[in-house]
Amino acid sequence: MMKTVQAGAELDRMQKENEEEYFQELEESGDLKYSESQLGLDGYRYFHPETICGEAKISPSAKSKAERFVEKYDLRKHFRVNTGFLNNPIFGEMQGQIEVPHREGFPDVRLIFNRDHLHYAHCGDLSCRCYGDRDIKKHTTLCAHEAAAVLLLEEFLTTYDIGDATDSTGMRFLRGEHMEETFSENDVPDGQEPCRIIPQLSISDGRLTVSFRYGPVSGSKRPYKIKSVPEFVDKTKKREPMPFGKKWTPVLTEERLEDNSRRMYDLMRRILDEERLHAENFINRSSLYSYWGTSHFEMTFRDELPLYGRWLDEFFSIVAENAGPLDYLETDHYDYYKEKKKGKLTISPEAHRPSFLITAYHSEEGEFLGVRLTGGMGQCFYGERRAYSFGNNELAPLNIRLAKLMEPVEQAAGLEDIVMEIGRRELPEFYHKVVPQLREMTELSEPDDEEIQRYLPPEAKIFYYLDAEEDQVFGRGAALYNTRRHSLSEPLNNRPLEPYRDLDAEIRARDALEAYFPYYDEERDLFYNDREDGICQFLQDGLDRLFTIGDVRSTERFQSLGVKRTIPLNIGVSMENNLLDLKVTSDEYSEEELLDILQAYREKKKFFRLKNGNFLLLAEQENNAVAELSMMLDTMQVSLKDFVRGKMQIPAYRALYLDRMMQSMENVYADRDRHFRSLVRDFRTVEESDYEVPEALRGVLRPYQTVGYQWLRMLDHCGFGGILADDMGLGKTLQIITLLASLQGDGVSMIVTPASLVYNWREEFRRFAPELKVLTVTGTAGTRRDVIEAVNKENRDVDVLITSYDLLKRDIDAYEDAEFRFVVLDEAQYIKNARTSAARSVKLLRGQTRFALTGTPIENRLSDLWSIFDFLMPGLLFDYETFRREIETPVVRGGDEAKAEQLKRMVTPFVLRRLKQDVLKELPEKLEEIQYTSMESRQQQLYDAQVLHIRNLLAGADYQKDRFRILAELTRLRQICCDPALCFENYRKGSAKRQRCIELIRSAMEGGHKILLFSQFTSMLELLEGDLRGEGIAYYKITGATAKEKRIRMVNAFNGDDTPVFLISLKAGGTGLNLVGADIVIHYDPWWNFAAQNQATDRAHRIGQKNIVSVYKLILKDTIEERIIEMQDSKQKLSEDILGAEDISSSAIDRDELLQLLG
Repeated sequence: MMKTVQAGAELDRMQKENEEEYFQELEESGDLKYSESQLGLDGYRYFHPETICGEAKISPSAKSKAERFVEKYDLRKHFRVNTGFLNNPIFGEMQGQIEVPHREGFPDVRLIFNRDHLHYAHCGDLSCRCYGDRDIKKHTTLCAHEAAAVLLLEEFLTTYDIGDATDSTGMRFLRGEHMEETFSENDVPDGQEPCRIIPQLSISDGRLTVSFRYGPVSGSKRPYKIKSVPEFVDKTKKREPMPFGKKWTPVLTEERLEDNSRRMYDLMRRILDEERLHAENFINRSSLYSYWGTSHFEMTFRDELPLYGRWLDEFFSIVAENAGPLDYLETDHYDYYKEKKKGKLTISPEAHRPSFLITAYHSEEGEFLGVRLTGGMGQCFYGERRAYSFGNNELAPLNIRLAKLMEPVEQAAGLEDIVMEIGRRELPEFYHKVVPQLREMTELSEPDDEEIQRYLPPEAKIFYYLDAEEDQVFGRGAALYNTRRHSLSEPLNNRPLEPYRDLDAEIRARDALEAYFPYYDEERDLFYNDREDGICQFLQDGLDRLFTIGDVRSTERFQSLGVKRTIPLNIGVSMENNLLDLKVTSDEYSEEELLDILQAYREKKKFFRLKNGNFLLLAEQENNAVAELSMMLDTMQVSLKDFVRGKMQIPAYRALYLDRMMQSMENVYADRDRHFRSLVRDFRTVEESDYEVPEALRGVLRPYQTVGYQWLRMLDHCGFGGILADDMGLGKTLQIITLLASLQGDGVSMIVTPASLVYNWREEFRRFAPELKVLTVTGTAGTRRDVIEAVNKENRDVDVLITSYDLLKRDIDAYEDAEFRFVVLDEAQYIKNARTSAARSVKLLRGQTRFALTGTPIENRLSDLWSIFDFLMPGLLFDYETFRREIETPVVRGGDEAKAEQLKRMVTPFVLRRLKQDVLKELPEKLEEIQYTSMESRQQQLYDAQVLHIRNLLAGADYQKDRFRILAELTRLRQICCDPALCFENYRKGSAKRQRCIELIRSAMEGGHKILLFSQFTSMLELLEGDLRGEGIAYYKITGATAKEKRIRMVNAFNGDDTPVFLISLKAGGTGLNLVGADIVIHYDPWWNFAAQNQATDRAHRIGQKNIVSVYKLILKDTIEERIIEMQDSKQKLSEDILGAEDISSSAIDRDELLQLLG
């Protein structure tokens, strides 16, 4: 005790003297000048607790609870605050973190903050509304657990000054080492030491496994065995502590592993994931499930993992980068008591070339008996890409070909060296097939080679001889052994063969010959084939096969035969009087032979025998030229008879298709006249055209709209119609108005539109082209007839008529004498069904040029597109029966890509489609989300009963006959999903979806958003109306019964006032409305037609929208609604491939699809 006191006094004296001396030196040198700020005493703080904690949104009740938590669980003694850097580049500056660990009754809580704000929180209480990880915004309300952490943080930051403006790069530089960039519990000083995973190989009964030890990279602490690999991996994923021994319980994280160990950990994780999947599949299929239980996997892979296949390859690539040896353990699986062999294993990255020795061996009398092969490859283990040799305390890669070659003898030898004897009779096969490979892949010593060569018979040399005569080909084969010759036709199994002959080689050579020459002429010793398909197959494939086996010699007659895969064509095309003159010729074949070739192709023959004896392959994958010529003639609707006659006349609208076909065909010389070239050039250079935008609109049109206007002018100039198929909201109306304004005075034009949009068009004309005289054909029948008759009398004061599809049907007789400059169909999908009176009526209108406007040219099926083109340019897509047979059915039912490409080539020149994301870079993003809810129990019972009812109907009904009744029941099922009250008057049990919808509206309103709510059921909108009134929420509503003028007033009001909700029936409001005042769209129920839903969404997501548009689809889980969404997804791709449109099906829903929808 006395010595301790004396030592302490002596140190006090020494410290005092030293510091006084130091201060005196500073004063003398003038360096003893300092300010409070230099010592950090001027109140500087990096983190600002007053804003970090003061701005946190905490309710009074949560704060009260938080204060009780702090006291009750003594949290002031159990939290930690540290600093660090995040990987996210947004947070490149130093961040702070407070961690409150889990205690009995209080969950683990973590907050991350920057200098001024909280931006991340984690609450570990499963029952808490804030459970899990989340980003913190200004309006985010914290739970009581998070509030407790805020109270602790405020006290800490007020008391202690931590943190600094040094960034992560500066900190690395100052520390001279790589700092961790993520927050974790290993940031505490006790756990900062990097750790490593040390593998140990075990070899037992030909199996290779690996176990692991874990410990610090440096220091005296020894590594510990990982007793449970699954537990180790799981805790590392979760960043949890794991005990090793009694005194060390590190927190396992991937970040603290050194680089190579991190790769090893990743391998461990992936092996376990795959093996767990295999185990689960086995258990799920096995009747032993109850015996094995779920712990079988952990038992099997507790302390070691198997190494084979790609896992072995990856393991070797990891350990090969380490300089040091590995520990290994060799055991005998069958002898438990046998002593285990331990050692150090060197990992060699160089490929192992094992040593082998070939010597002659003799009888006691000195007679040469054969050769002896001795040597060893070590114990072999197989990866996926290569094998590995284990022996002499070394593991090295081994050529996998060599391992497979020697596998039988290596397995027989076990762990001993290979010893193998080959007798004289088998010597040829061994020396000619095996020894060359050994020389390539091993260190092979052959001291007795000279003696062995004296007894080694020559290798078989195979020769084939080929000839042709008229409609037959002949073949003969022989095997030569030096000067001895043996015909391949000799029997090989009826008598002992000469010892030098290679039976396998001769059989292989003969099999190849017989495969293509199935008949044998014994008298002339000839194999032959007299079938044209067989001869063609031999020329195509068999000849190459013979060349791989031996030498092939042939006569000039045989050499004159050949296989052709293409035909050279000359296509001449000229244009006159809006017709194309087409002539197809060939320098090698006459028109008659071309006709025969095409006829053979259409009869699906695989080849055609030309007059010169050659074979022309006709299969499409072999000869694309014939296939494309046939398709071209079909598309042009040119018969084979017309083709043979020479010149063919076809409509000018085929010009663009023909030009594309000629560009894609091989070995085609195309001669285009000046008029044809000019037409094609006009289409390719629309943007360079001279069509001027009217002066009043030059500052109005966007660049892509100018291109659209020029495209319309170019089509009109060439005498073609077309579809302006721009995405909804891109201004198709304005582009048409620009067209009509540019040609004012050329005649009266007709706009046909849905009734709800007649006044929209009139207003747009007044806005953009007030100089045009526009009349709407509306009102009574007499009023409409007066307007039409005035136009029929060539009234030069009228530029544009606007009418609706419905009124056009009623007034069509009045238009009999009318001649229009342009006929424009808006929302042209209205004529998608060619059999409707609307479609028939518009096709009776006479117009110099016809255009169609639609964002969805293919709304439900390919016939939609046919009907629109039947209005624009009748015949372009043939008559409907031909279209259905030749294109629609092969494409939709059979997935015929060639037919789909044919259709694309035919229509693409006449369809202009631009998407918002391509032309409106400034348009805000559209975010789509499906929100799932589950049914109430009573709703589920009603739904299940309706599904059973429909299934019973389908089982006993004639589907086509009762189709409408069944579809009505299907509609009833969908109404039950919306709310059973739509079907059952006395239903009062509620609807989960309806409740969720109102919650979503409330939440959106709290965020200052305006909402469009679509449903296809007006009765559902009525129920929602009642809910909104009960909540005191203002709204507008549009259905099919809403007058057109009233619609426009409501739309304008909604875009300008604070009314938060607009209820809209899908069909009434899906087109023509501009509702950019809303930025949230809710689809209450899914419609079959995905395009119709998109059209509705684009009432808000269009030009003029400034905010991100969020689209929510409310779907009941495990119901027909979920399967409708799946059906929409599956039917979208084909239409996108052809036009970039939205949705497609071959016809209305069929019985199988209906059963699939029911689940």
